[in-house]
Amino acid sequence: MSPLRIQVMSKKNIERAKMYAKILQNFECYPFVPHIAFSFMPETNETERKIIFDHCFKWIDSCDYLFVFGLSDGVKKEIEYAEKIGKPVWYFCRYNLSHKNKIKI
Repeated sequence: MSPLRIQVMSKKNIERAKMYAKILQNFECYPFVPHIAFSFMPETNETERKIIFDHCFKWIDSCDYLFVFGLSDGVKKEIEYAEKIGKPVWYFCRYNLSHKNKIKI
């Protein structure tokens, strides 16, 4: 991924992530937002990306649920991991997903 694409995506994604985190906080959840938590570490190579996913998976281990507000290749990996370890995944997105925990927004 080019540095410019990372910069453009980051601005949009960070603003959305902040909005979704505020929504979850209103429901007394404690959101973990990788976009923000790892903003100091750009995914410029595979080693950095693996470190970020390792941390994300550790957070998923400690969470009660995984809430999905959008899809990307990274989010798909997080969903696969959560399902593998038996964590409930709740989808809050506009995508056509066939899942019992889908909530349309």
